[in-house]
Amino acid sequence: MTGQVVSTPSSSGADTIDWVYTNGVDSHTDAWDETAMDVEYAHGMAPHAHLVYYLGDAMCNQFSMCGGDTVGLENAVSMAVNNPAIHIVSNSWGGAEETSPLDAFGLALENDFMQAAAEGTTFYFASGDYGTDSGGKWLPSYPADSPNVVAVGGTSLATTGLTAYLREYTWNDANTGLGG
Repeated sequence: MTGQVVSTPSSSGADTIDWVYTNGVDSHTDAWDETAMDVEYAHGMAPHAHLVYYLGDAMCNQFSMCGGDTVGLENAVSMAVNNPAIHIVSNSWGGAEETSPLDAFGLALENDFMQAAAEGTTFYFASGDYGTDSGGKWLPSYPADSPNVVAVGGTSLATTGLTAYLREYTWNDANTGLGG
């Protein structure tokens, strides 16, 4: 991963990326492939943009299954909400729905999302590779299912050659596999 490592956004102008670690410098490297892909896609959709990438902490178990630390993720969301220069926030993380409406993590995120919406900032979240089951069996992914964000899904495209359309599958089609 290349880029400017800073504790707060400081670059300006086109074709720059600010890397902002939410809890100091993150030494976990297991999420870098996903991070690089996300940045590449964002830059491809908005060439010459000035991107700010908030890096929340990663937690991994003994099976190398990684997920975000709730403190780091909430800090990243809050930092984006409170940056007056940011109006579009893209996220590719998500997981099971909160188990309680009083869960501190869920409450903090919903407050941040409502503040962002009131201030004209839109949060986009990936709906997950399993579509409607991304949060678990028959459960949507949170926070993509929040009424205060925009959920974004995808499809896999098949062609007959270089240019001819053949078919397309939603990412929650169990017969054809996952998205991404």
